[in-house]
Amino acid sequence: MVPKVLVMKTGERVIAGASEMTDNNTGKGICLVMKCPYILTLNPKQDNENEYSVNFSKWNPFTPDNTFNVPYDAVISVSDVEQGILDVYMERFGQELYYEENDAESEVDLTEDE
Repeated sequence: MVPKVLVMKTGERVIAGASEMTDNNTGKGICLVMKCPYILTLNPKQDNENEYSVNFSKWNPFTPDNTFNVPYDAVISVSDVEQGILDVYMERFGQELYYEENDAESEVDLTEDE
């Protein structure tokens, strides 16, 4: 799963592994799936106002869950991550991001049996 920056309708900028959940029967998209999401914030450095540090804070700190299904209309845009930010994210959270991908439940069938 490739990390992306998602700009949410709430204004949050979230870095996360992003993919699309699709219906296995129709192939239509259902929602976006975010793995290991963290809110990105910029803070000016104290010694130089022209330089910024990037902070990562857990997107939903009230749950131990690491994967979230997000409706399409909650997201304004999805884009690539600047390399320096990607490097720090992968160093800090890459293990969390890829840990779940090895689970047997990686594919979900959302259709009901009739």
